[in-house]
Amino acid sequence: MRLVMFAAFVAGCVGTDLVDPADSGGDTDTDADTDTDTDTDADTDTPPEPVALGSGTDGALTIEAWADAAPRVGLNHLSFRVLEGGAPVDGLTVTHAPWMGMDDMGHACPYTVPVATGDGWYTSEVVFLMGGAWTDTVTGTDGATSLSHTFDLEVAETNLGAVVTAGDASWFVSFTLPEGPAVGANPFALTVHTMVDAETFPEVAGIQAVVEPTMPSMGHGSEGNVDPVYVANGVYEGTVVFSMAGPWEVAFTLTDTDGAEVAVTFALEV
Repeated sequence: MRLVMFAAFVAGCVGTDLVDPADSGGDTDTDADTDTDTDTDADTDTPPEPVALGSGTDGALTIEAWADAAPRVGLNHLSFRVLEGGAPVDGLTVTHAPWMGMDDMGHACPYTVPVATGDGWYTSEVVFLMGGAWTDTVTGTDGATSLSHTFDLEVAETNLGAVVTAGDASWFVSFTLPEGPAVGANPFALTVHTMVDAETFPEVAGIQAVVEPTMPSMGHGSEGNVDPVYVANGVYEGTVVFSMAGPWEVAFTLTDTDGAEVAVTFALEV
């Protein structure tokens, strides 16, 4: 019953190579709009600027929160940096707990445990299920040192998330275009998770997915699309092509390991 109630109020719910502020290497941006020519080589593009989400202190330690972009419904990459006196602190076990309080129906969302990437950075993925006010409580310890801080986050609605029924389960599906949408080829991430309870959202792995964009007002689709394939943590990556500007619909057909088929369509303006 709790799952049914939760799915009912999540009208727009729950992908993506996103930027880690600690990574100064080449990026994966292939958006032609950022180039002066038609070359989509990621090495020629400028990575997007990371977004600061705030900072806090706990004793002698300072923790900063960053994201690849302003938090939005769908897949987000968050990075946390721990400093002591301005020097990076490595070797911590860091956890976090995204939460949206909604009276007696508060809930978490799909997320990964932060992974240490060096120089005081710890990175994770978060799939926000709906727009609005969220918190994320970050903790860290090495046995001798510990810290805890809660960040307030405002998550933007994208209208690119949905709850769909798959047999006896509800799937939270999101469609993320980190570099667009724009005319041309757009890399995207599709995320698929289910729900055990208000705090547990396992990935749905092993899905066979087909993408089909159409422009209803013009009566055509596009060529050169790449169906999404599984990467990790419920994330499937592919490419969708928009041949011209205007309103588009992107339909996905998802087939699970038992052969159950689910269809979901997202509308967007290019």
